[in-house]
Amino acid sequence: MRNLALIGIISILCISLIGCSSSGAYDSKEAIKRGDVVLTPLEDYNLETFERFLKNFSNKKEDAIRITGYTLEGDPIFRDLHFDGEIIHYSYDNSNDQYGQPENLEDICKEIKPKEIEDDRVDFLISNCTTIEDQSIIEVRKDQITYNWSQ
Repeated sequence: MRNLALIGIISILCISLIGCSSSGAYDSKEAIKRGDVVLTPLEDYNLETFERFLKNFSNKKEDAIRITGYTLEGDPIFRDLHFDGEIIHYSYDNSNDQYGQPENLEDICKEIKPKEIEDDRVDFLISNCTTIEDQSIIEVRKDQITYNWSQ
């Protein structure tokens, strides 16, 4: 019963966090200003925030980030990750992508796995989730991430 209450409280906190920060679509300049990890077709911003999240995840320290990717047309796609020290509460929202199939999903996951996809790139996958398969959360050049990521 105590665990159920704890899950309820965490869920409310996540919804509040996401609700407060996702007041609809916003452009990449606003996302950078808000501290989102921002992925655009030309450049990525605030990657140090992602590195901090990886470090905190490895150390089982609570943290939360928003990864905001932008399509070629400038439409945002939001990925929110909240790590409570044990599990990752993950949400994906592409409802602002005018050319995509609207999808809004939430899941609970246990891992983030790096996957080398080319000689100079790595794809970080959210993994070991309750309902979704491994899903890419961020793809970067290896030289963009200085944190020594190991599982």
